[in-house]
Amino acid sequence: MQFKARLHLVDSNKSDIAWNRWLHSMLRETVTLQVYEYGLTITKGQDLETFTAACIVPPDTDRAGATAERSLLEVVDRLRERWEQTFQGEAIVWRMWANHLTCSLNRSTWEAAIAQPPPEHIACLLRASQSHLERHLETLNHSAELALNCVNAAIADFRLLRNDMERRLDAIESNLSGRKSIVEAFIRNALPPRNVADPLQRMKNAEDVDHQE
Repeated sequence: MQFKARLHLVDSNKSDIAWNRWLHSMLRETVTLQVYEYGLTITKGQDLETFTAACIVPPDTDRAGATAERSLLEVVDRLRERWEQTFQGEAIVWRMWANHLTCSLNRSTWEAAIAQPPPEHIACLLRASQSHLERHLETLNHSAELALNCVNAAIADFRLLRNDMERRLDAIESNLSGRKSIVEAFIRNALPPRNVADPLQRMKNAEDVDHQE
C-alpha cells in the first residue's frame, strides 16, 4: 500500500513525529491510498505487465485464454511426483486435479496448491496407493498387537491377583477356624459337668440321740 498526495507518492519510512506533521499538513487535502497487488516494487503498468507475463500468466494458453495442454501436463507431472506415493487414480483424475489448480491462471499459486492435499471432489476419486495402504495396514496391525499385549498383560495381572486373594482368604479362614476351636474349648471347660450327682441329696438323716427324752 502507498499514499499519494498532490501527484506525488508519500514516503512510507517516516518517523512517528514526521507522520504527525504530514497529517497536519494534509488537513483538507485529498490523499489517495494505492494498493499494489504484487508489492510496492511494481508501481507502473508496464512493470505490472512484465511481471504478470513472467510470473503470473501461464506460459502457454489456448485461444480461449485457458491453460494450454503442455502447461497442464506439466502440472499433472508435478502432482504425480508429489502425491503418487500416497494416491492412485486414473489419468483423467490427475488431469481434473491439475485443471482445478490451473483454472485461476495465476502461475504463482500453483506450487503451493500442488503441495496441498486434493480437494474433496477430487479426493473421492482417488485411491490409497499400494505402498501407502501397506504402511497403513502395518501401522494398524502394530496397534492391534499392542492392544492385544495390553489385554494379555491385564489378564495375567488379574490371575495373579485372584490367586493371591485366594491364598489370603484361605489363610484368614484357617485362622478363624483355629480361633473358633479355642472358643469352643473355653466354653466346654467353663460349664459345670452335668453327670456329677449332688451329695446332699444322697446323705441319710442321722437320728438325734442326744436330745431324745
